[in-house]
Amino acid sequence: MKTERLSAVQVMTMTTSSIFGIEIMISQQRMVSFVKQDAWISMALGGIAAIGIGLVFYYLSTLYSDKDLPQIFLHVGGKYIGRILLLPIVVYYIIYVGLSLRIFAQTLKMFLLDKTPIYAIVIFMLLVAAYAVYKDIYTIANITDIIYPLSLISLIAIILLSLQQAEISYIKPILFENTSNVVRGIIPALNNFTGFGIIGYIFCHTQKSKETLKWYLVGLVTPVVLYTALTAITIMVFGTKDVETLIYAILTLTKSIEFPATSLERLESFTAVIWIVVVFISVVLFFYKSTRSLTVFLGLKEKHMKYMVWVHIPLLAFIALCIENELKAIEYVQTTLYLQLIISLVIIPVITAVAILKRRRELKK
Repeated sequence: MKTERLSAVQVMTMTTSSIFGIEIMISQQRMVSFVKQDAWISMALGGIAAIGIGLVFYYLSTLYSDKDLPQIFLHVGGKYIGRILLLPIVVYYIIYVGLSLRIFAQTLKMFLLDKTPIYAIVIFMLLVAAYAVYKDIYTIANITDIIYPLSLISLIAIILLSLQQAEISYIKPILFENTSNVVRGIIPALNNFTGFGIIGYIFCHTQKSKETLKWYLVGLVTPVVLYTALTAITIMVFGTKDVETLIYAILTLTKSIEFPATSLERLESFTAVIWIVVVFISVVLFFYKSTRSLTVFLGLKEKHMKYMVWVHIPLLAFIALCIENELKAIEYVQTTLYLQLIISLVIIPVITAVAILKRRRELKK
């Protein structure tokens, strides 16, 4: 019997790392196009909404602490209704991972491997991600522990170093005849924090303590604060009109940072390497969720999950490589994220309500 458990602190690192997905590179352009100079306000409000939904995921996980999210679905909904409710989650994760790999590979090609075929990058990244998932969730957690401080320090450094170029006038006037757009922007902003659902897959593997909720909240709040700050600083450096034209705003932001030392002239290349690893960890975590969800959906035993990892590869490769270009991939990601809203705002609350009723009946027996 395996006795290894995730620590409460690892819940934080995995939650934050799961949220730091491809959205961190493309969210600013999308939000500014919709909300203009007040995009950072919508981002903050969307983040608060994500924290609220994340707490629902957490509570559902605590009701059946020995099961992960897919198992809870089948236990609460039964093998038929439970699978019907689980199906959108399976579809969402598979499509999201495939599209993330395409955008991830395109970014890698643009900034580091410009002469490498896109299919070669996708296949290589798929194999590496598959191997990490194949090892187990504890291996993924250990890798995340190493990368987490690098991602945090690099992002904070980018924000602080960019302040010297910031013009506060670019975010003014605040909420001037724009309140309705800010409110409507909450939903697109919420989509940027899609990784909060990781708690449903790792809580059953975590040491049960009072510290778990605290560290999970830290894992949720951290990306909300950093995403909001990054959106605000991007607007203050470039202005809304320029941000609307920047597909990968964070990488362009690092390129704009000026240093007198020639050794730091290619800061964007260094940052690209760090954030490629950061986004890759998010892909691995979503790959794990996809594999785990599909394994339970098909009714396979725990020991057969390792085979499902490799079955994923052709399917994910097809999704990643069938897209015409990166702009189409980004457009499809934004469309797919609305399936995540249905899962978070409809399916999860429904299954949680039923789980509460079922749990009470079980305790009365």
